[in-house]
Amino acid sequence: MRYISIKLQAMILLLILLTLPIISVGTISSIYYRDQIRQDIWDTNLAQAKAISILTSNYVGSATVYLESQSVRPSVIRALDDGDIAYLNEVLEFIRQTSPFYAAYIIDDNGTIVASYPFSDLVGKNYSEKPHVLNPLKTGSSYVTDASISPIVNKPTIYIGVPIKKDDKTIGVIVGTIDLTEYSAFVLESQTRNREYTYLVNRTGHIFVHYNKGYMDTMKNYSYVPGVRNVLRGEEGVIEQYNPVENDIRLAAYSPVSKYGWGVVVALPVDIAYQPITETTNAFIIFILFLILLSSVIAYLIGKYFVDPIIKMARATIKMPRGDYRKYLPIERNDEIGELARSMDAMAQEIRTDQEKIVNAKNHAEDERNRAELYLDIMGHDINNLNQTTLNSLELLREDETLTDEQRKKLMDNAIASIQGSAGIIDNVRKIQRITSEKLELEIVDINKMILSCIDEAPHPPGKKVAIHYTPHEGLYVRGISLLKEVFCNIIDNSVKYSGDEVDINIVTGEKYINSKLFYTVTISDTGYGIPDDVKPKLFRRFQRGTTKAHGKGLGLYIVRTLVERFGGSVEIRDRVPGDHKKGVSFIISLPAADEEYG
Repeated sequence: MRYISIKLQAMILLLILLTLPIISVGTISSIYYRDQIRQDIWDTNLAQAKAISILTSNYVGSATVYLESQSVRPSVIRALDDGDIAYLNEVLEFIRQTSPFYAAYIIDDNGTIVASYPFSDLVGKNYSEKPHVLNPLKTGSSYVTDASISPIVNKPTIYIGVPIKKDDKTIGVIVGTIDLTEYSAFVLESQTRNREYTYLVNRTGHIFVHYNKGYMDTMKNYSYVPGVRNVLRGEEGVIEQYNPVENDIRLAAYSPVSKYGWGVVVALPVDIAYQPITETTNAFIIFILFLILLSSVIAYLIGKYFVDPIIKMARATIKMPRGDYRKYLPIERNDEIGELARSMDAMAQEIRTDQEKIVNAKNHAEDERNRAELYLDIMGHDINNLNQTTLNSLELLREDETLTDEQRKKLMDNAIASIQGSAGIIDNVRKIQRITSEKLELEIVDINKMILSCIDEAPHPPGKKVAIHYTPHEGLYVRGISLLKEVFCNIIDNSVKYSGDEVDINIVTGEKYINSKLFYTVTISDTGYGIPDDVKPKLFRRFQRGTTKAHGKGLGLYIVRTLVERFGGSVEIRDRVPGDHKKGVSFIISLPAADEEYG
């Protein structure tokens, strides 16, 4: 019988075992990932088009809001009414310096320009037939024009007209003009990849944002390009199209700027768009060839004695990220293979330890980032709004000498209330920081006493009938801190705030078991305005206030949820009358009893 080396047999067998799966998996994976990468390219380009669409809408919207904020200033209304042109020119100069508008002018109710900056030669011209003047004068609402070439600066421009009202009567219009050349530079240079293939079109399919300045200056007509036709119909998607202007095939992702009738198109030549597919396919081929070569070398070097242990160790490496891998390691051997197996085991343990540290560090960093964002949102949103209210009230007190004593008192009360509101927000921030940052020393607290205390402290606004019904139940002990009282006080305060001239508040306690653990429940129901179903899931987010008539600062319910969850409980919200949110709301707080263990 002819002798065949076992080493040779192992080499041949190992070569077959290694190369066939590599070739099979490589071929299948190449086909799969080709389609996957293609879809990713489509999704990425569409996401880019959507992002620019949102950015454009927000950019124009913010500019409109800025003009509206100027139009409602009492000093501007008074200046237009009194014909104080010098002051109006100062306002227009301020607008140009602090906003994206390169020019602005103010028009009286006859459509005649009374003040203009920096183009003062426009004063006296009648623009009553201009849509950005005619529409605000007629409807009393702001109006944004389509992009067009400005006859003054010969650049793509949009005009935003905002009515100036006195006693609900439109007495004029303030108009701002945006140079789209500057916006194009902002979008294409700072915000997007593939900027030379990104453009925006107006309602008629003419380009007003493009990397090619010549296309912008003439607002080149792209209305016959398939992607442009689709986006002007309000459609969103990705197509491969022939571009007759560039005379090539392009992958076009498009998204409408629906509010203004414009469209965003990201159109890459297909050879550039699909370049990642070509590169990935080539890399895959090289990788497979490398693995086949490596398998041949390994098969040549390895004998039978090494085959089984190494295959086992290969299985162990697959199991290392998760699962029991040690059963595949021949750590009991007393040779080099055993030493290698023990080294792999030690390395895997170290990797798992490092992974846990990385995950913990990442979670901690995420918590810190979220906390920083919360505090920044508070400073930028609530406190800033209250400060603005204070400033507005004080400005009126200083400037308006016709105010009665009662009006002055009301303005002072508004300013004081805003300052007190800011102090309350800062106090809430301290509470949040204490809840989330400190290592709390838990103690046994009586939620029955907390509820009674909150009832005693509940607000009773003048002219409002507040009735709170509660039957005390002793022995409702949970593990927490004194700050837990804020949960019940906050909900009771909200019930008083978000209600009409009368409100009935019912508080009921109970028990339930969750996974064999005893929980105490507190249900607080009111007959207030209620909360719509679409608002309920958002209610415990940082600044959600629902759609009630009263005004809140958005932190109270965030504190409620944070406190309850910190002590192992939960809070949920339901309609007081099932199916009818307008008849009030019920908050159900669940907290683990003090004699029960919880996570």
